[in-house]
Amino acid sequence: MYHILEESMKAVLFLFLTILSISNGMRLQAVRVKGQLKCGDKPASGVKVKLWDEDDGPDPDDVLDEGETDRNGNFNLEGSTRELTSIDPVLKIYHDCDDGIKPGKRKIKLRIPKQYISGGSTAKKAFDVGVLNLETIFPKEEPLRQQAVAVKGKLLCGNAPARNVRVKLWEEDSGPDPDDLLAQGYTDDQGMFMLKGDTAELTTIDPVFKVYHDCDDNLK
Repeated sequence: MYHILEESMKAVLFLFLTILSISNGMRLQAVRVKGQLKCGDKPASGVKVKLWDEDDGPDPDDVLDEGETDRNGNFNLEGSTRELTSIDPVLKIYHDCDDGIKPGKRKIKLRIPKQYISGGSTAKKAFDVGVLNLETIFPKEEPLRQQAVAVKGKLLCGNAPARNVRVKLWEEDSGPDPDDLLAQGYTDDQGMFMLKGDTAELTTIDPVFKVYHDCDDNLK
């Protein structure tokens, strides 16, 4: 009995020492980035900027700091985190300068050089990106994905075809981005319809089919 307890204590002690060793190996690292954003010759104010530490494997990416540019387009972000290896900091800029379609559909990613990573909780020097004109198409800019969807079917009102019923195909967006009307039309004499449309989005679209009718509503 004593022998079993002794072996169990050894296992617990070994596990504790292993966890302690890993914890001691986690280095606190900091990074800071600043700059000014413009859209053409005007300051890009209110633009969302985020400082990330990108991780490989199952470990999720970490948001170190985030904010928005001021009235002059200036921003200053700083953050720290603990990692076993050197962190991989990136600056992400979310904007709608010169997108030509809808707001919030352009994202720029700029990698921060390793020499601007400092040990400790405070960055010793800032990586100054300078003045960036967001009209520029950057190599790391994430492109929109053109996506298409189609829907078809037949509508009935009781046993009779539902003729001349308005149907619409929408792409619903969350947040400030408005919903997009992809296609619309009416059912034919047999109640048949066919709609198809496409749009460009960063993420997977959320298509919705809507029917506007007065079947069995007793109203005209």
